[in-house]
Amino acid sequence: KKEIDAILRDTLLTPATVGIKVVSIKDNKVLYEYNADKLFNPASNMKLLTSAAALVKLGPEYRFKTVVFRSGDIKDGKLSGNLYLKGLGDPDLKTQDLEKLIKDVKWHGIMEINGDLIADDSFFDDIRQGAGWAWDEPPVYWNARIGALSLNENLIEIRVKPGSKIGDSIRVILEPPTRYVKIDNQGITGASGFESNLTVDRILERDTNIIAVAGTLAVDSKGITVWRNLENPPLYTITVFKELLEKSGIRLDGEIKIGISPLDSVIEFGVHYSKPLIEILYYMNKTSSNFVSEQVLKTLGAVFKSEPGTSEEGINVIKDFISQTGIDSTKYRAVDGSGLSTYDILSPSQIVNLLLFMFKSFEYQPEYLTSLPVSGIDGTLRKRMNEPIILRQVRAKTGTLSRASCLSGYAITKRREIVAFSIMINNFLGDVNSMREIQDKICKALVNF
Repeated sequence: KKEIDAILRDTLLTPATVGIKVVSIKDNKVLYEYNADKLFNPASNMKLLTSAAALVKLGPEYRFKTVVFRSGDIKDGKLSGNLYLKGLGDPDLKTQDLEKLIKDVKWHGIMEINGDLIADDSFFDDIRQGAGWAWDEPPVYWNARIGALSLNENLIEIRVKPGSKIGDSIRVILEPPTRYVKIDNQGITGASGFESNLTVDRILERDTNIIAVAGTLAVDSKGITVWRNLENPPLYTITVFKELLEKSGIRLDGEIKIGISPLDSVIEFGVHYSKPLIEILYYMNKTSSNFVSEQVLKTLGAVFKSEPGTSEEGINVIKDFISQTGIDSTKYRAVDGSGLSTYDILSPSQIVNLLLFMFKSFEYQPEYLTSLPVSGIDGTLRKRMNEPIILRQVRAKTGTLSRASCLSGYAITKRREIVAFSIMINNFLGDVNSMREIQDKICKALVNF
């Protein structure tokens, strides 16, 4: 207690609000608490709730589906009807998965579609961002759009390389190489050793996603790779699907559209199953993926409440689950699955209650613990707490927003006692790394206990 008290006297914390709770797993004894019942913005510590609810409600073996349907008959290689691609929330659908679905289409002998290609995104609502997300966030990977039919996390990879000689335009390579995105390349190749000043933006003009590249890249540069989010996930997905169909030799006579599969009059003839949910949650918590969290949240709403899945109904499922841990749903606020929202508020006590519940769950404890970053080893803790004394001794979820820095999870003391803890810091003025250093010092004190 004295050691943590001393850490909290750091002048960097003077303007900040801090809450901490540490509880022994063995006997539920409170080992330390400070402002433990006050409410804080949890940032990505919200993912602890989302992943726990998904693990228990859906089960670790749950798999997301993406389905191809057809209407009409097939004769002489021609489908006289529409082809539908229906998404059921898969957060891990990749370009190569669409290629496998196209093999299913070809296996049925289809070489021409005398109809339309329709993207069915109706498993979720069409709200692409969470409540309380900042409107002026840049189009980057951690701000990806949400959609029941989503591809490559609704991101596009952009590789920028210098031209052959000084003065040449730089080269911009997209993955996947799709016509859904237009390129505005104003970048120039500069002299050897020139300090690059490239900007790579994604802008939306008349419903068209444009990758705008400007600045200078040195001729001897190895180039850069960035990811940018894209608007309209179902249209992005169905456009790439159409391009892959054409590449495989299948001709589309009609148009690409957004619509709903008439399930009473279509035939399923291709399905892709995602990885098991536990593998998806592992990626979600280790890397702190906001996109995956929101896909999982709306899936909870669609499966356990009603279609289309919404964030609100997903939160209701989480609240139903969290009530089992003894947490009063009127004593906190949650509006999204990732913690990107500024509206979320939780207390250290509530988070520790959840951690205790999950640790004591024989069915789900191993999977839950495995999904959390390990100190000095992987995920968002890979470069933190890597001294020998604390290496591998902490499994915890990080959380970062502009004025919120949190760390909650489990630590093992030198007496081999496992503790659940939550450290929440809001409204600080210093650099976020200084807040992380304070959290790491507290964890070191726990491990030394």
